[in-house]
Amino acid sequence: MKKKIITMTLIAVTLLSGCSSDAGSKNGDNSSSQGEGPVKLTYAKMMNGTAASGVKGGQTPEENDYIDYLREEKNLDLTLAWSAMEDDYSNKLSLNIAAGNLPDFFEVSDYDTFRQLVDNGIAADVTEAYNNKASELLKEYNESSGGRYNDAVTIDGKLYGISSGNMGYQQQILWLRADWLSNLGLETPQTMEELEEVLRAFTEDDPDGNGADDTFGLTVNATKPVGDTNVGGVYGLDPIFYAMNAFPQQWMEDEKGDIYYGSTGENMKGALEILQKWYTNGYIDKQFPTRIGTGETLGTITSGNGGAFFGPWWSFPNDATVLQQDWIPVNCPLDSDGKYNYVELSPFSHVFVVNQKCENYEAVVEAICVSLDAGRGKDKEGYKILQDIANGNGVYVTPLGLWTTDYYDIVPKLGKACKQNVESGEYEEYTGLTDYDKVEIENCRKWAVGEEKSEALQWSYYSRVLASNILQNKECNPISAAYYYTTESSANILPSLDKMEDEMYFKIITGEKSVDYFDEFVEQWFKLGGDTLTSEVMAAIER
Repeated sequence: MKKKIITMTLIAVTLLSGCSSDAGSKNGDNSSSQGEGPVKLTYAKMMNGTAASGVKGGQTPEENDYIDYLREEKNLDLTLAWSAMEDDYSNKLSLNIAAGNLPDFFEVSDYDTFRQLVDNGIAADVTEAYNNKASELLKEYNESSGGRYNDAVTIDGKLYGISSGNMGYQQQILWLRADWLSNLGLETPQTMEELEEVLRAFTEDDPDGNGADDTFGLTVNATKPVGDTNVGGVYGLDPIFYAMNAFPQQWMEDEKGDIYYGSTGENMKGALEILQKWYTNGYIDKQFPTRIGTGETLGTITSGNGGAFFGPWWSFPNDATVLQQDWIPVNCPLDSDGKYNYVELSPFSHVFVVNQKCENYEAVVEAICVSLDAGRGKDKEGYKILQDIANGNGVYVTPLGLWTTDYYDIVPKLGKACKQNVESGEYEEYTGLTDYDKVEIENCRKWAVGEEKSEALQWSYYSRVLASNILQNKECNPISAAYYYTTESSANILPSLDKMEDEMYFKIITGEKSVDYFDEFVEQWFKLGGDTLTSEVMAAIER
């Protein structure tokens, strides 16, 4: 039900900014490509720490060689209206919406805000501009998602933004200490029962062989152990629920076609019973509820105490102390039908919204596409300038704020190439191959043959060669939620309901309450506003 930006492990350096439109028409009578002088556009930019400080001396995110390149070579004169760091951006955007101080285009990462902009006539219909000016690369990205990217920002058949979408294959998988499995003579688990035995052995059978009672099975997130539907959901417990066909914090459709809130589903109790047993027996880190400080949860991995955790393909710890450990990613636990269930991410992520007052919608689409081509290396000259500004670090560069997009299946595609190169010294090139990808492919080979050892290369090998190559296995079973967004009453109702739900998980898993306490939670959830939310979600789906 909640969503957030994809935080890619590719380092993002944000360099470009801009705003104001006093030339051209909404759909291109004076398009930038016609050479009648630079088209002036204004925009707002979302930034992170790398964006604010990641450019070399003499360059800034606002004024740099790439801005000059756009003006001189691409006929696009971009001026920054205002910017804000990621955590503050939404608040600043709200203030500027209220003040009527919006630039020609700006980034939005919250679906509710996007819908309000559409419903209030602020967001422009860019269907025609997209059809006329979207680059082949941008269109290919949308097509690779089966149209999910654009569908997320299409209302009543009209496109109201340029969407980045959420890449696919971000599901949590199980990471296990392979050296501990070997030490104990254990097979790689598949079922819930086999996983339980592995976690028991990791806890009770001295897997590190030091004679001390200092290990446990599963590392767990202290602040959001269940229902973290964001892409960054590391150390969560959702795969346990999915294996029981329970779907916490997701709006789902049952076999009868009825919509229900997954956290109230009848299969939830079975998963909670398993987790309570594991915690009581010590298979789950007994101290996990108290590990709320920065790095404390990760510390259970780097210290060598924890032997398993759930996280996406990219969540393998990039830490020097883990160099002495051996891990494997596994699609586990499977459900009773041998499937590894997971709920796909919301199709909505970042979107560039065009202000309806902007005088040239097509120029905005062109600016986005030109910058995308440069960031991805399709525009060689623009790419070289961006890399130079980023001190030639070979990192992935996103010229326009934190908006970034890619092929929906780029993760397994790159993973396949990395594995091929490790095994044979060659790989099959694929659509979307970038210079960054080539570096990753070579890094994996270097690690595998022992040519170079570092935590960075170890991360590449484990994440690309091992994890990325199990994301499309035959047992993988992606499931779409019935509805991913909030509703009219969500702002008033959800905070208290979410708090009550999170407390329920902690109380039951840690044994403070019996599993039957779940029934009391469900009753209270509906009574305190859940029935209203359910009605609104059903109405939203039907409209």
